[in-house]
Amino acid sequence: MYLNQPPISQKPLCLMVRLALSGLLLGAASSATAQAPAADDAPVIEEVLVTGSNIRRALNDGVVPVSVIGEEAMEVRSALLPVELLSSLPSVVNLPENETRLGSSGARGDNANINLRNMGATATLVLVNGRRMAINPMTAGLSQAVNVNQLPTQGVDRIEVLRDGASSIYGSDAVGGVINYIMRREFDGVEVSLQQGGTEHGGGGNTQLALTFGSTSIADGRGRFIGSLEAMTRDSIALTDRDFSKTSFNVARAPAPFNNVGGPFDGRSARGYWPTFRVGTATANNYFRPVNGVPALTTAAPSRANNPEFFLDLNQFGFASPEVKRGNAYLAGEYDLTDKVTAFAEFGYYAARSTMQRQPLALNGPTSDKLMLMPVDNPYNPYGSRFYHPTGAANADGTPRLTGTPRTVGFTQMTLAGLSPEVIDTDSDVLRFTTGLKGSLGETWTWETSLFYNEVNGNDEAYPDVRESLLQSAIARTDANAYNPFGYTFKVQNGAVMANAPYANPQAVVDSFSAVFAREAQATIASADARVSGQLFSWWGGDVMAAFGVEHRKEDLEDVRPPFSGENPAGSGLETTNNDFLLHPPRPDVFGDRDVTSAFAEIMLPLVSEDAAVPLVNRLELNLSARSERYSDFGSTTKPKIGLNWKPAEWLMLRASYNEGFMAPSLAALYTSPRWTISAGAGDIDLYRNPALNEGPYVMRTYFGGNPDLAPQESKGDTAGFVIDVPFVDGLSVNADWWRIRRSDLLGQRSVAQINESDVALLTAYTQQQRAAGIPIGQINLGSGTADYKGDPDVQRYALTPEDIAAFAAYNAANPNKPVAAAGRILSRNQPFLNLSSSEHSGVDFGFRYELRDLSVGDLSIGDLVFSSEWAYLDQAETTLSPANVAPTVNNLLFASGAAEWRSTSNIFWRKDKWNAGLGIYHVGETHDAGATTTQATYESLGRPSYIEPFFTQGRTIYRRVVDSFVTYNLSVGYEFDGASNAMLRDTRVRFGVMNLTDKEPPLAAESFGYDPSVSQSLLTGRSWNLQITRKF
Repeated sequence: MYLNQPPISQKPLCLMVRLALSGLLLGAASSATAQAPAADDAPVIEEVLVTGSNIRRALNDGVVPVSVIGEEAMEVRSALLPVELLSSLPSVVNLPENETRLGSSGARGDNANINLRNMGATATLVLVNGRRMAINPMTAGLSQAVNVNQLPTQGVDRIEVLRDGASSIYGSDAVGGVINYIMRREFDGVEVSLQQGGTEHGGGGNTQLALTFGSTSIADGRGRFIGSLEAMTRDSIALTDRDFSKTSFNVARAPAPFNNVGGPFDGRSARGYWPTFRVGTATANNYFRPVNGVPALTTAAPSRANNPEFFLDLNQFGFASPEVKRGNAYLAGEYDLTDKVTAFAEFGYYAARSTMQRQPLALNGPTSDKLMLMPVDNPYNPYGSRFYHPTGAANADGTPRLTGTPRTVGFTQMTLAGLSPEVIDTDSDVLRFTTGLKGSLGETWTWETSLFYNEVNGNDEAYPDVRESLLQSAIARTDANAYNPFGYTFKVQNGAVMANAPYANPQAVVDSFSAVFAREAQATIASADARVSGQLFSWWGGDVMAAFGVEHRKEDLEDVRPPFSGENPAGSGLETTNNDFLLHPPRPDVFGDRDVTSAFAEIMLPLVSEDAAVPLVNRLELNLSARSERYSDFGSTTKPKIGLNWKPAEWLMLRASYNEGFMAPSLAALYTSPRWTISAGAGDIDLYRNPALNEGPYVMRTYFGGNPDLAPQESKGDTAGFVIDVPFVDGLSVNADWWRIRRSDLLGQRSVAQINESDVALLTAYTQQQRAAGIPIGQINLGSGTADYKGDPDVQRYALTPEDIAAFAAYNAANPNKPVAAAGRILSRNQPFLNLSSSEHSGVDFGFRYELRDLSVGDLSIGDLVFSSEWAYLDQAETTLSPANVAPTVNNLLFASGAAEWRSTSNIFWRKDKWNAGLGIYHVGETHDAGATTTQATYESLGRPSYIEPFFTQGRTIYRRVVDSFVTYNLSVGYEFDGASNAMLRDTRVRFGVMNLTDKEPPLAAESFGYDPSVSQSLLTGRSWNLQITRKF
């Protein structure tokens, strides 16, 4: 089954030891009253395919480190969505993509992926019945991973989590681990289940209806099938529904020195309803905001401390959790064509609609958006022709004007007056289909061949979004129907233009520039495979087992945005490499596909069997596997794995393995077309030119995009551990595994700062080389504006102008000892995806399980008790970034973003007659709030408080705020009306569950929500409950 933790005040290691010792003592004390099954009742050991192997073996064989989440653990977790169940795994650090995402560049809606062992979501392979699932096509290029919320919630037999690399078995992505949903194969009858849930603090109410049906004997016993249908609705939770998220201004909740206005816990936006703008050709900011309580035009910048009304609290608009409607269908069947050949098919379908809400859109120019220019003749322009005239002449209607030249207004930042909050509807559907034949060959061999298809679709629509060109047209009008971004009218009074009265833009004017921002995407996998497994031969060590197979699959990705949402169409009169929506960056359509052909082999080689009577060798087994894959887009790779299992005694298993793995670059990372943004504000400093010319910032472009030359990411993994079936204590088993994973050629992007540093280094080095060769400084040609540019290849500069040449010549004449060769201005910097980093992660996984059957104390029968606990200790999580021409940077990833050293999940299950109960205990150790840092001087001045911790990363010590460890509890109680005299209750089960029993709130974090949704979203609901009634017919 499955795992977590006990008392809160105890240290994790001490607590684990105490639990283990308590289990041993409890077992010794109860051995007289907890009855072992009689020899005649010993169950037949069924051989199955265990995750991580293609050779059939006993589920509890212990040769690979697999955690199993069974029915009882699923019930006590009471997960409404699959991610809520998987996030209880101790090795899950956070949810990099989750349902709270708001930006359009990634996946929104009913989406979640999991970060196992802090290696990123893409390092975990997700399977259903041993077959890989297609990625969510809406996710971004380097984070394309499977949406685990598309996984089924009904008809699940168990979930196996392989805590080891398995590229030699499954191919790409099986680096950090494998999650395999095993669906139920057999069911007789019809079962209906209704679950109703609610939350103590409002919002999040949910209803779930499920139907399961099947038969194990159709067509005279030759066929069997099982199916399930599930529908669920869940209400949204607004950020204002919870005290901890009702505001983004959380200064009062933070300790010193983090409680400063404008600090990490002040998330209010400067893009509020009071606009920031430029007047005429000037580049200085002007503001329309309250001054001494009266709205006024001013050049004085507002401060967060003195002018809080200028800053907008976005949490008043948004949802913390979307409204969700989803359905799932599953149908599987088998039919025996002959005694040795069986046809099988499996069908799954998932559909969901998620509705999220966030603040009204805001202008952010001139970065992702252009300046919105209000002409002089717009009647609401306080600097325009209605309020200024060269001679001061009055308007035709007699209203006064001031003497002066009318000027335009260029808006840079503001939330658009009159615009409603943005509502985002995301539709997802997933189709999965498998069909094939399987059978036996001879007495020991089995075979299987199948066709598989998986299609994932996403459609995202947001309204009201804003078309830039239409907004500009509305502002550019010169009649009364012009858009007024100020939200006020103006008048001339006492020799100045001042606010007159609030003004509400007509809805028709706002509608004129409102539009639907849309995106749709699809990812597919189509595959055919064949495999055989069985006994190669027998020798002194036992039966040598083997499995062989081949597979061919095709992967496709389409990510399409309609005109204006992605890029502006030709003939629109707009820049075709840009798009026409506020805030949304331009994104060209992405199309990619590839073919993958694979062959794999696995051998289980018993070296010594228990019959050999070798001292300290009850069993010794060698496992070898390898998989070779040829990709149509980047070449071939072959990855091996070797494992050794040694049982010195019947009750002790020692296991170790070495594996090599890889992750193929995603299709988006390979084929995303370049897109660009421009510098914020006045621009960026040119680190090469500015020290010589002192020209200040200027606007540059930055390009992003895919890279078809990417290589696969490589990995090497080691594990070593043990499994103990504790002697003399029936039902108690303990396991522990040390693991280490080293990866290379990880994908990433150089930062703009690193590109600039590399550019300066290369230009300086070339200049020094030329000078050493005797070339005068004025004759050194750095190749600006040509293909022979001597700086960083991802920097593109304009050709030298006569003004550039003259400026450098003047500097060099004045500074003969520090000459600088002439270079043109930067046009753009390019940030393609690159193989540029490596990582090393290591840790230890612990677990124990103690089963007490038919437990009694004297004459009092207690029933069955099962204790289980799993712990994950993350010892190292480190990446090394090695960009060209820049010193490597080592980033310690421990503690940040939920990466606690210790996590655990513990479960206690009890069953007696018709009653059952379960308690789940979920522990998260100490973490750091990476968004809240301070200096050593401040840390020392505060007396080194315990809530601040020094931490070494990136070559320096930083001082982070500590997030304390916490524990949450789930409780469930059930009753079965089997054999009830009342026909209405017969074969009915009732279960009542309470989640987050102690009403634990998410820890405070330097995030706009007031907490970190990627780490603590499961605590959003607070204490909640559900009631489930299940009836079988």
